[in-house]
Amino acid sequence: MLNLAAEGYSDQEVIAMLMKSRTIKFEYMLFDSEEKYIGMLENCSGSISQDSDSDITGTGTFSIKENELRDINLTDDRLVPVFCLLTPSGEWLKYELGKYILSSPTRSASGQTVYRDVEAYDQAIVLTEDKADSRTYIKAGQLYTNVVLTILSQTGFTRTNITNSGLQLPTDLEFDIGTSKLEIINYLLKAINYVPLYFDAKGYACSRQYIEPVHRQIERSYVTDDKSIVLPGAKQSMDVFGIPNKFVRYLSSPERGELISVYTNTDPSSALSVNNRGRVITDIESVEDIASQATLDGYTRRVAAEKTQAYETVQLDTAVMPGHEYQDCIAVINDELGVSDKYIETAWQMELTAGGKMSHTMRKAVPLI
Repeated sequence: MLNLAAEGYSDQEVIAMLMKSRTIKFEYMLFDSEEKYIGMLENCSGSISQDSDSDITGTGTFSIKENELRDINLTDDRLVPVFCLLTPSGEWLKYELGKYILSSPTRSASGQTVYRDVEAYDQAIVLTEDKADSRTYIKAGQLYTNVVLTILSQTGFTRTNITNSGLQLPTDLEFDIGTSKLEIINYLLKAINYVPLYFDAKGYACSRQYIEPVHRQIERSYVTDDKSIVLPGAKQSMDVFGIPNKFVRYLSSPERGELISVYTNTDPSSALSVNNRGRVITDIESVEDIASQATLDGYTRRVAAEKTQAYETVQLDTAVMPGHEYQDCIAVINDELGVSDKYIETAWQMELTAGGKMSHTMRKAVPLI
């Protein structure tokens, strides 16, 4: 979650302003591929969304007046929508909402004016389109995170926020011709139990060590009280069918032998546990690479946490709020649903208009014993 502190206002003070009657607007900045500011778009609107289950997590749809689109290089330029909040003192606080690469314009008419509807993607699309043109070899002994940073730098990304790891590649790695840079990066991040690469609201390439949801700190709260910005119509769904209660992950390698990790849900308070269901439902898969036995154990618990938390999902709409990024930890206290718990936001969508709404999809943070 992006800290909203700005211009002498603390994060909590900005959130308090957002929870009141507020005046907001949206601006649209244009940058070239070298991060140089080009200018502002005056006739633009749209929506943006994030889905943490997708390789390219951030997408957008923008409507741009055709005469302005002629000045945009659709192969290189980046569009940055900005959330603007008017303070009591009359100044505007401004928050970038991501950096999007435009593509695929289609024409539409509104009265005498012609607009172009443009699909857009965050900068991960650069890494999916840039593929290895020969077999790629990565030698053992290097730090996983250093290799990731090197690949990002070679692809033109110098603005990064990758948490350093001391784990080293235990063996040489080889990737086939045609493998995308994003696939290689996420392979390396998975091997050290990091979250997949994502781009934050300011356009930084980010990853960090995975933390079990129950151990995450709450970053934002949505409460149905007298200051609530939660809109009516929240939904809760629970589905236990087919969700495993035993998880096995293993590595079988000629160079390293066999590593195996098993987690079994025996929690008496869990509706999914072996005892409460009266049967074992096993999820078993191999891993292609893992840094160590401890990392494999952490990764197996990660799989268990993510698949177990999927059984309870909450969907709700709020007023538009800046600051949301990749898998934020949200407290939901909702009288309409009768829920009061901690959730991980797996997807959101934001209408870039004053009076618009923001849709949130969240999964409950389920503890593992």
